[in-house]
Amino acid sequence: MFIVLCTISIGSLVIVKYNFLQYPRAIIREQGILFAGPDKNYHELGEVRAAQSVRVKAKLGDWYKIKTDGLVGWIVSKKAEII
Repeated sequence: MFIVLCTISIGSLVIVKYNFLQYPRAIIREQGILFAGPDKNYHELGEVRAAQSVRVKAKLGDWYKIKTDGLVGWIVSKKAEII
């Protein structure tokens, strides 16, 4: 039983570390609009605040796909700085 619990714990730590390395953090430089896709023609999902910490999921051209406050959407990359 102890070996099973240790294996599960170590596996969980590896997954958490992998997600941390795969999806870097960024700070929002200035308030911006969160879009459903990587273009201003997509539907607006909401706003992100300046100084807000977000997780960067992807990059496409001049856009970052980010996760913040339970929302996943796209923001112009110049509005965020990867830390």
